[in-house]
Parts: sequence; C-alpha cells; structure tokens
Amino acid sequence: IMPYEKIKNILRQSNLRPTDQRIAIFDILFRQENWHFSADIVEKKCSENNVKISAGTIYNVLNDFYAKGLISKVMIDDDRSWFDTNISDHFHVYDTKARKLYDVEPEDIDISLPKSIKEDDIKKVEILIKV
Repeated sequence: IMPYEKIKNILRQSNLRPTDQRIAIFDILFRQENWHFSADIVEKKCSENNVKISAGTIYNVLNDFYAKGLISKVMIDDDRSWFDTNISDHFHVYDTKARKLYDVEPEDIDISLPKSIKEDDIKKVEILIKV
C-alpha cells in the first residue's frame, strides 16, 4: 500500500487536487500490479474497502486520471470504456463472455500498415480484439 503523502505528491505533480476521493481511488487502482477495470469494478472495490464514493465521482476521477496520463482508456464499444493501469504501448483482447480485458504485447501481433501511412506520422496504434 502506497503512503498517502506519496499519492498526494503524484496527484499534485499531475496538476490534480489531492481530494479524499482521488486519493482513495488512486490507492485502490495502484495497490496491485497492472490491471484492467471499468468504473463499475472500481465502485465495487470502493464498497469492499468501505469507501463511499458515488458512481459519478468515480467516473469523473477515472477520466481525470486518464486525461493526466496516469491510466489508459480502452473503448470496448460506444458506451463502455475500461481503464488500464499499464500505460505502456500495448494492445488488448476483450473476452465478451467473461467480460475481461487482457494485454497483448506488440511483439505478439504482426501488423503491416498501408504504404500511404508514414511511420513518423503515427501517433498511436490501438488494437482491440473481441473474442
């Protein structure tokens, strides 16, 4: 478990005010190694840890963390997004039956891009495979 002072410093360095809600959610998100979660999963984790935060606040905090680059976002479909504490470049597989998201390392996928796209122009490649 990360000390609260360290969490506060990380939030401040990201230009986020270290509110009690942000600190609690940050603590829950970064207690374990890289993992994937939706706002619903975070809400459940908060409840399990006796942390009372509304669903709307959780969603807003996750989007704040995403906007500041603390977590990444994976759009499962138009109205569902998941988040990931692993912010390195990698791809995802979404298991539609188990409703779980898994990492796929770039070296495990072989892709070729159209010749019209110059490698220097690529900002980011996002791949989501649904099974």
